[in-house]
Amino acid sequence: MKIRHLKQMDYFFLIVITAFAFDLGNLKYALAFLFTAVYFLAGWNRPHVSCRNASGRSFFVILCGLAVLFLITIALQLKNGFCAYAVKEAIFFLTPLMLTWLYSNHTDKERLTELMDVIFLIYALSFLASSFYKLTLENILRISFVDSYSPFEGDLAFLFLVLECYYLSRGEKRKALLALFLCFLCFKRLCLLAALFLFFTAPWYRQRKRVSHKTVLFLTAMFVLLPIVTCALLEDPFERWFYSQFGVSLDELTLSRTLRIEIVKDSQEIKYGLGSVTTYITEELNQMYGFNRVNRSLHNDLVRIYLECGIVGSIFFTYGYLKACSFCRPLFILMVYIFLECYVNHLFGAGTAGLWTVIYLFLIFLRMEQREGQIRKKATGTSGERRHD
Repeated sequence: MKIRHLKQMDYFFLIVITAFAFDLGNLKYALAFLFTAVYFLAGWNRPHVSCRNASGRSFFVILCGLAVLFLITIALQLKNGFCAYAVKEAIFFLTPLMLTWLYSNHTDKERLTELMDVIFLIYALSFLASSFYKLTLENILRISFVDSYSPFEGDLAFLFLVLECYYLSRGEKRKALLALFLCFLCFKRLCLLAALFLFFTAPWYRQRKRVSHKTVLFLTAMFVLLPIVTCALLEDPFERWFYSQFGVSLDELTLSRTLRIEIVKDSQEIKYGLGSVTTYITEELNQMYGFNRVNRSLHNDLVRIYLECGIVGSIFFTYGYLKACSFCRPLFILMVYIFLECYVNHLFGAGTAGLWTVIYLFLIFLRMEQREGQIRKKATGTSGERRHD
């Protein structure tokens, strides 16, 4: 890996990435705020630098979807009282978005490509730092797909999947294979299946085709209906019927995920918008299983957004992300996977800023690539007209 073109603005960004990768607590958000302000002020006195760059439209669509969640949260809190955890949720959502959006005004495709290589190295070192003492052949052989077990299991699996997608889209199969191997070591079952599928379908996956608006609407409807149907089905009659038919309870089958949803879905405390579910379920489960300081996620972000902000919030939130990524097949497929994963996991909000920073960088890269293609096509058409004249 050669670093030839990175500039000061890029190294600022890498400082934040390092803080995210090694989970430096509140310091990572402080650094993100600092350098977001630096990027904003650096562009203030440069008229040619504007947020209306190649990736600006996608970021704006995502921001509009998030804005609806924030407006619903404000309305609920004006009605039911103020709760500070909604501010934290806004920080978790907006930090990676604003950081990468403003950074995109100070970089180009060549520098961004080198930056992504360095980010891959940083996260690989982060994995090694946390797993080096147990990284043995014996432990690797203990990884079990059937039991969904790995001695190295962790949320870095999702980040390595994103990096694999990035390298597959560039045709760099060696780096994609390395990212796939690290994803395998970190082991999340659905994540690994997605990583293998995309690797073996790389020629189809990397095609730069726009996704139709009908597909966006269909998938938006599907992801909005999933949490509604889930909450409707989690009633005693259906659970009794399921147990009588299959001999296993829904709670056992879903590894306690349905229990968590049942705890919160009828609660009168889920009335403050964003952050309500996580705060309430943390308090309830700590009372049930003993107090600790670990936040307990619902492990279903689709249901969480629906319970906190209602069907309107779910529609705008889902449509915003899918529409923003529909300009290019590789990014859209990644986003569809993320929403599928969010039905059984937590990928939005607290603890995911590093993941979303890399996803947004992938978006910026594809937008820059698209813009270059449009410029080349226009230049070719112009030169062809001149030759014809």
